[in-house]
Amino acid sequence: HPKKKSFSAHFQFARYHLLSRMKTSKLALTAFYIAHHLPVDVVAVMPNSRLRNSHSPLTCDEKENGNEVMRKVDNDDLEVELETVVNTSTCQYSIEISFRQPEDFDIPFLNEPTAESFYGENSPENRAKCLSEGFDPEDGLLSAENHTGLNTYYADYNWYYALSEKATSKLGWKSATISASPCGQRLQPWPQYNVHFYTKTEEERKQLTCVSGGDFFCKAQTEQCSDAGRNFNMDGAGIPICPDWVPGSGPPKYQNVPPGYLWTIDGNPAIGINVATPGMGLHGLDVSELAPGRDSKDPYLLMLNYDKEVIGNHIIIWSGFAKGEHPTGYYEKTFPEYNCQSLDKNFLPTKQVFKYDEVTRRTRVVISGPLQDCSGESFIEKQTGGNDTNASKSSKTHKSTKALRSTKCTKATKRRRS
Repeated sequence: HPKKKSFSAHFQFARYHLLSRMKTSKLALTAFYIAHHLPVDVVAVMPNSRLRNSHSPLTCDEKENGNEVMRKVDNDDLEVELETVVNTSTCQYSIEISFRQPEDFDIPFLNEPTAESFYGENSPENRAKCLSEGFDPEDGLLSAENHTGLNTYYADYNWYYALSEKATSKLGWKSATISASPCGQRLQPWPQYNVHFYTKTEEERKQLTCVSGGDFFCKAQTEQCSDAGRNFNMDGAGIPICPDWVPGSGPPKYQNVPPGYLWTIDGNPAIGINVATPGMGLHGLDVSELAPGRDSKDPYLLMLNYDKEVIGNHIIIWSGFAKGEHPTGYYEKTFPEYNCQSLDKNFLPTKQVFKYDEVTRRTRVVISGPLQDCSGESFIEKQTGGNDTNASKSSKTHKSTKALRSTKCTKATKRRRS
């Protein structure tokens, strides 16, 4: 019955709104902490959360490849620009990806949040639309054939740039992406942008597939039927831990992440599910960002892992930030150290900055850190427009050495200690 369905949708919205608040409670934080005191093999065999739709058949055919959930959009639609600065004199880099949200944006919900209305004035109606497209994994609406990539609301719209081979050889990063999610996801159920920096190309990320049931997130490790799916390491087994960590002394001290970051593996009671996403990887988060009272208008900074290796940075930005609705229009976070950092990951960012320009209405995301290779001349690359998967070829690319001098770096600045 239409009225019954409408009532159910609104009821489920209220339930998810409550759950989203519960997940940031002290109880949730305590549970998350306790879960990460347990040995990895204990956590791995915990029962799957009921949020998982576990009755789907295990398939590894083309209909269940996990990448069908992504939707590509022309970079010009969001005026996406990418600037890469390589300064060999200081042995430092910065990558800035920026965009301007149109006032008449045709992607729904993104323009609605304001400083006074975090979710947007039409939040209950919008949530009902999200639920009608499978936002609630218990309703069985999603499948490999009826996946989120066909949706309008519970969907992920993607913009992509590939860094040049020259830049990648210096930085370690290979690509940068922006995505828009009108409904958000179950843990952040509000309109948002997601910015990613990857050590993999888009073609390489297409190989990061899993059984997802047409949803954004992979099902549990025990439900994966391919090496590609199992390499998300949703059970936590084999993900490198620093040798100085003592079991039982606290949460695992994972390698190549900032202190306090943990991987969201299967069975953790704080959020109930793993947060592994096809084409992205297994997400890691700073537990302090779950603290009660934290302002969700501030960006969330996550990391990505695949096949026991850090492969990316992930930033979640409330869409109101891109309208100038953030209290200051500025946020930054520094990462002075990484746990037992290996030399092959010495380029991971030491600082991330987010700012909104009221004059240009552009939102800018900048990561900066040490170069992998400090030799040769300094340069700047700028990329604008284009929608080809290899944006360095299809976009307008400009190179410059203006105001950058090339000098040799000392060994101390070439490599950060592991």
